[in-house]
Amino acid sequence: MDAKFTIPYGEYEVADKLSNSISNISIFVPASRQEKGIDLLAYHFDGEKNNVVSIQVKQSRTYYKNKVIKVDDERVNIIGHLWFNRFDVPNNADWFILTGLRAFHPTNWQNANINSISWGSIMLAFKRDEMISFMDSVRLKSDVNRYDKSFAFAYDEEGNIYQTRGFGKNRNMNGYLLENRIEEIKDSIYWCLIIF
Repeated sequence: MDAKFTIPYGEYEVADKLSNSISNISIFVPASRQEKGIDLLAYHFDGEKNNVVSIQVKQSRTYYKNKVIKVDDERVNIIGHLWFNRFDVPNNADWFILTGLRAFHPTNWQNANINSISWGSIMLAFKRDEMISFMDSVRLKSDVNRYDKSFAFAYDEEGNIYQTRGFGKNRNMNGYLLENRIEEIKDSIYWCLIIF
């Protein structure tokens, strides 16, 4: 029998991460792919009202490449990139989560076999106003008056993340990692103003 409903892997990973990180919430997936701008709904019933936060997920392939970059006058050894196209920020999403799957290598990863590699996701979370501001800042390094069509994040073996395309210089983006924003997402779900 053919599947009647599927969910993209990136959306599944985000739903799984949120439901395992925030207690007493449910993650809903639209049964119709026609709903533009919303991929997931995070739901919490507080005993009196239904609280709902909408989430859009953007997923990137992972591009592996060892390279040394400069971030704030420090040399950083990156091992891979996530690459996204610049997009218009829809008004109906409260949070935006950018994600990609990456390999975690052993110390001597060049000589590793498939059994010594584990997999995990990198996720960055932005509120709608932050995403609007971020998209406005996606500019060409060679001409900051012009928008870049793409933006990219590079990461190192420890999981630190840096914006390497779409901004005037490489910059640290660790503050946007999902694990650093769980409490804010939780608060937005528990205290949102949407009442059914």
